[in-house]
Amino acid sequence: MITLTLYEGKEFLDGYEALKQIPLPIKVSYALARASKQIKEDIDFYTTKFQEIIFLYAEKDKDGNYVYTDGGQFIKVQEGKEEECQAKITELEQLETKIDIEPITLADLGETVREPDVLRKIIPIIAE
Repeated sequence: MITLTLYEGKEFLDGYEALKQIPLPIKVSYALARASKQIKEDIDFYTTKFQEIIFLYAEKDKDGNYVYTDGGQFIKVQEGKEEECQAKITELEQLETKIDIEPITLADLGETVREPDVLRKIIPIIAE
């Protein structure tokens, strides 16, 4: 049994998407697929709640559309509500979930996966 936060689960799913493109040993592929399946339901909850938080705290124009930051990349939070919004997001990201799989080791991965960013995303299921 492995415990991870919803943020780690979200990161794991991103890493899993990259790993699906790489031929991996059967044991590793199976562990990753099981972990992914178990995490997806929790991430659906995360996504729904995240959207609710954004809807609640986002600055909106007169038509009810989100206002974006100058770069257009991020939704602007209502003035004076930034800390409250961030606290809600942090609380959501730190919720813990458990997945019922055996951890994999770096030896299990072999030489197939060595990209630091991908490894960082699957760290919660890697045993030392």
